[in-house]
Amino acid sequence: MTIVGRERGKIRARHPTKRIYVPNCVPVRIGGFLATNPARTLIDCSSALYFRCALSIFDSAFAHGVTANDVLEECEKDPCAHPAVAKLLLYANPDSDNGGESFARGTMIEEGFMPPMVQVPFIVNGKSYRVDFLWKLADERIIVGEFDGTAKYVDPDMTDRRSIQGTVFLEREREDALRQAGVTDIVRFTFDDVLQKAPLIRKLKQAGVPMASHDLHNDYAQFTG
Repeated sequence: MTIVGRERGKIRARHPTKRIYVPNCVPVRIGGFLATNPARTLIDCSSALYFRCALSIFDSAFAHGVTANDVLEECEKDPCAHPAVAKLLLYANPDSDNGGESFARGTMIEEGFMPPMVQVPFIVNGKSYRVDFLWKLADERIIVGEFDGTAKYVDPDMTDRRSIQGTVFLEREREDALRQAGVTDIVRFTFDDVLQKAPLIRKLKQAGVPMASHDLHNDYAQFTG
């Protein structure tokens, strides 16, 4: 349990409790309980979680209306706000489709790869195809990253009750359309690949995804400037 309070001191409890001292915290009421406001919650998540885990929360919050200014204003109330906040604000993206994709993108950034564009649409022969990740390189190559889950092959709600063979056929049709649109490489990876890191890194390197041209861990000046 984590408790944010306006006064310093110890809390006696039978279960482990972490206390965060925030003298100017303005709480909100959710479901009858007092809780930290969304911006303050993001700050606390940045200090409690690894970047790739916290990015999913930041993406979701931004998709629900929280802004970078909201978080920065909250940081001004707390001079001890975790420095990881700046990096998360740099890369938070409300267009991320789900937490798994945010987790994958966060892992790519952690490992030093060029951050991808997300949920980019292609129109081919009147049909729209939206890809999970996209890299456009200086040599005119276009690399697409697809985050695969088994649910899209077996969950009736996601397959529109098509057979596995039918779903695979549509995936091949989709790949053909993307290549027709100029995509040069398509790299597919699973949640386990992302979780283990090494398989994801290997696949991205084999596909030719470049490393970032600057240090992603020292971007605060870029963000605030």
